[in-house]
Amino acid sequence: MRFGLGPMINYSVQDRIFYYYAPNSNTGNSMRMHTKAHITSLSVNFSILGNISKRVFIDSDMFIGSILKERAFSNNLPEYWKTDIRRDEEPMLGLRLGVGYRF
Repeated sequence: MRFGLGPMINYSVQDRIFYYYAPNSNTGNSMRMHTKAHITSLSVNFSILGNISKRVFIDSDMFIGSILKERAFSNNLPEYWKTDIRRDEEPMLGLRLGVGYRF
């Protein structure tokens, strides 16, 4: 059995909702777009690795942290349309559980 605790930088691609608006327009046009986003977060990671036999093992990671950077994928809107990235108030959470085999 092996335990680990330490910092972790996580990169993920997630579905997000962005609100776009035209700042120089008096019409108040705005648009909600559901798109994928690049998200980078810094977190604390706790991991456990357990050996079942010489070749088979179970590995798990759990992390919790905050979003450092969030950027939407490119879109086809005009350049003057702006967006406010709305980050969730909740922290980034992750859990990974896997079974491995050593060759």
